[in-house]
Amino acid sequence: MPSADAAKVPFAGRQDRRRIAEPFAVKRIAFAGILAIVRGLPLDDAGYPLVPRKLVPLLSNAIKAFTLADERDRIARGRPLPGSLRPERKPSKRKPRASGPVPPPKSEPPTDPPATA
Repeated sequence: MPSADAAKVPFAGRQDRRRIAEPFAVKRIAFAGILAIVRGLPLDDAGYPLVPRKLVPLLSNAIKAFTLADERDRIARGRPLPGSLRPERKPSKRKPRASGPVPPPKSEPPTDPPATA
């Protein structure tokens, strides 16, 4: 039976560590492959690599593998999607509207019009 301390640690078990380590290893391999492809390419005037047509699918698949592994790494670590957590609402500074019947307006006693002489 796991101890209470192990329940507090988010990734205490061997399977949890493996669940995190596998996507991380795939990310490292994919990134190393992308760098190996891009490093040997000539650059254009703007500084971007000129990718030959036959290397485009290879580079595209390496980028897809990195993106997929990054997504799996995010899920394994329990991180939410960016922008999905919203900050808590601050309490309103306005007074709440009165509910219930509206009291009749206070009437003032009628005043006599000024006497004209």
